[in-house]
Amino acid sequence: MSTSDNFLVIEPSQELRFKGPFKDEVSSSSLTLTNTSDKKITFKIKTTAPKRYCVRPNQGIVEPGATVNIAVMLQPFDYDPAEKNKHKFMVQTMFLPEGEEVELETLWKTASPEQIMTSNKMRCVFELPADAQEDLVNRPEPKDMKMATEELRKLREDLSSARGENLQLREEGIRLRRQLSSAASAPGSAAADAAPADTTMYYVMAAVALVIGVIVGKLVM
Repeated sequence: MSTSDNFLVIEPSQELRFKGPFKDEVSSSSLTLTNTSDKKITFKIKTTAPKRYCVRPNQGIVEPGATVNIAVMLQPFDYDPAEKNKHKFMVQTMFLPEGEEVELETLWKTASPEQIMTSNKMRCVFELPADAQEDLVNRPEPKDMKMATEELRKLREDLSSARGENLQLREEGIRLRRQLSSAASAPGSAAADAAPADTTMYYVMAAVALVIGVIVGKLVM
């Protein structure tokens, strides 16, 4: 496959630049094709990311000595730094047969590899505004996001466990209070026995209150 550089001038020849933001707006760039030969040339624009771009016209004819302007529109998308400079464009060309009318679609479908000439590939460059670049720099990397999600999951598990312990301690305190109340009101219990029971109850409740305080402290943190 030969090159079209000798008779077709392409501007820009190396890069197509697109300015953001890209998320909600169409970003446009342009190509110009100038035929420096004395023959008619048909062209076709190709890209490595056809779903991302709208090219008008994407094929056509350049008369001898004439120039054709081509609009290249990048559709809105969520900018990914990993895609930077990966998209490329290429211009394919052929000389039109002299003295006969041809259908371009048919001509391109039936052309042999020896008839088709190609230009150098032009890479696409994405330019972000300063504020968008700052947001991109401060955005957590996927690895950091994964770590943050795992940490959040652990915190939720700790919170659920602390709530369970808190409920269990409350139930244990209620059970102890009921047991002590039943013992104090039992027939034949001596007044002298009430003092040790009350003292025991005091220590038990103090311990329960201390543990509950620790659990509540965990929940607050």
